[in-house]
Amino acid sequence: MEQRLEAIRSHVQKLAVILKYGELMILDRDRVTLRTTEEEVSEYVIIPEKRTLSGRIQKNMSIYLQDLNRGDSRDPFMSFEIPGEDWDRKLDHSCRKLLELNIQKKSNAQILEAYYQKGTILAEKEWNDATKKKLNSYFRMEKRKSVWKISKRVYQLFNAR
Repeated sequence: MEQRLEAIRSHVQKLAVILKYGELMILDRDRVTLRTTEEEVSEYVIIPEKRTLSGRIQKNMSIYLQDLNRGDSRDPFMSFEIPGEDWDRKLDHSCRKLLELNIQKKSNAQILEAYYQKGTILAEKEWNDATKKKLNSYFRMEKRKSVWKISKRVYQLFNAR
């Protein structure tokens, strides 16, 4: 409470410097009054509402709901063809695509698409341990962990509608 009072005192001192001799300023929650010996002027002040994160989300909820209701939720967000006749060849193609991916030269959309493709392939096998082990033949341990995590998150993000 003392810190808050100190902050208010600092602002009031700046306002007091502006006042001329004999003027009096009265601050109320939503009104400012300037009083001199001859007259008094009051003005209502609109205090902007400080919105919390939940308040901003609630304000935009109708937009979010419209977006969720757009299209069929069973349709994939991004339609694409992954080369390969079977699951193993599709996995091979997507792993090679990630290995060749140069993040400095690709756009965010291209990077997300590559990880989404990987997530789509891994989701076919329901993210089981066998698929995780297959990734070991393509990536070192740390790289495999990050590829797994990013692919899963990107896939879930674009399928969360």
